[in-house]
Amino acid sequence: TTCDPRAKICVADCVVDADCGDVKMRCNNRVCEPIADCQSDGECPDTKVCTKAPGAAVGACTPFCQEDTDCPLGQICGASGTRFSCQPGCATNSGCGLDQRCNATAKVCEGPVIGTVRTCQATAACSTCESCDAAQNACVKARLTFPHCQTCTSGAECTGGSCVALPDGISYCARTCGLGQECPNGFTCTSLTTGGQACVPADRRCTGKCP
Repeated sequence: TTCDPRAKICVADCVVDADCGDVKMRCNNRVCEPIADCQSDGECPDTKVCTKAPGAAVGACTPFCQEDTDCPLGQICGASGTRFSCQPGCATNSGCGLDQRCNATAKVCEGPVIGTVRTCQATAACSTCESCDAAQNACVKARLTFPHCQTCTSGAECTGGSCVALPDGISYCARTCGLGQECPNGFTCTSLTTGGQACVPADRRCTGKCP
């Protein structure tokens, strides 16, 4: 016999799953335990917790988490009585998705939209012609600081950039890039025939890009 840590009684021990006599049971450390069938931690061995998918009524007994990196994005490893399990929360922005940020007060991931603001950790999480403001973790319109895709006839109309001709035969303002200067989402840092680099639409079309 062996001790069942869940029921805290002596039971016949097992060697293989077949010894349990039930397809819903498996042999773990000589004790038969449910497979993906728990509703609370008390139904699991002392070294495991009941992990449920969001919205699910039942879950599976899984080993304790050791640190936050053992948990999915948007969850942290925290104490649940004498056990440790993944729980909703975050410690830093890195614990959230790229289109979210960690609320410094509530310590939970928020986003991808808060009110009218799109949250981000990288420009890739923003809409076309937007950049991620790293200080606020919010997407901002790139045209607030430069007239991206504004038609032009000379570089004098594009302070901080160049007047670049695109395949449609029209010239547009393109901001200088390189040396740590990131382009808005949907734009690439492209070498110009006139020298230097500028943020140009990835598809070489400005129509509808930066309203």
